[in-house]
Amino acid sequence: MVDSYGSREGGFISHECREGVYHVMDPNYIIEYLKADGKAAAPGEDGEIVITHLDAWGMPFIRYRTGDVAQPGSGICKCGRGFATMAKIQGRTTDFVVTPDGRRQHALSIIYVVRDIEGVAEFKIIQERSDEVRILLRLHKELFPIDGYERIVRGIKKRMGESVTVVIEIVSDIPRDASGKYRYVVSKVA
Repeated sequence: MVDSYGSREGGFISHECREGVYHVMDPNYIIEYLKADGKAAAPGEDGEIVITHLDAWGMPFIRYRTGDVAQPGSGICKCGRGFATMAKIQGRTTDFVVTPDGRRQHALSIIYVVRDIEGVAEFKIIQERSDEVRILLRLHKELFPIDGYERIVRGIKKRMGESVTVVIEIVSDIPRDASGKYRYVVSKVA
């Protein structure tokens, strides 16, 4: 039995060898690992997996941000394969959220509201009640726009309803879950 990493958009991206190392299918993909500042992650550093799928002729994916987090591998694997390696695949978990009127919706509807604001280095959206969301933000303050908070509140209310309360907290660090995974959204009511 072997493990693999993939995505709906990119298919199978890496497979585990007999040594327990994940090998990127280099003939089919160019994989980048980008830190929050947009620079390449080095081995041992977390980075968002960004794929260029070389075999997707019908709909090419060029520098597609997956939202998944991993680390680039280092060195040559003992198995002898010459492919690049991927280490510490952390993945991501996306919850659903519940609107004040009881609708259950995929959290991606609000993730992009926050993620697409310039200067947002990291964030976590926490929902403990259907009528309130709390957003933890770690910012690159010099890049964050003057109307950034207003855009976030407006975008969340547009998707969840005007009666939802949006609480924004600026933090210096956003801890991972006990499993080590990074979750953009944690809903305790969905």
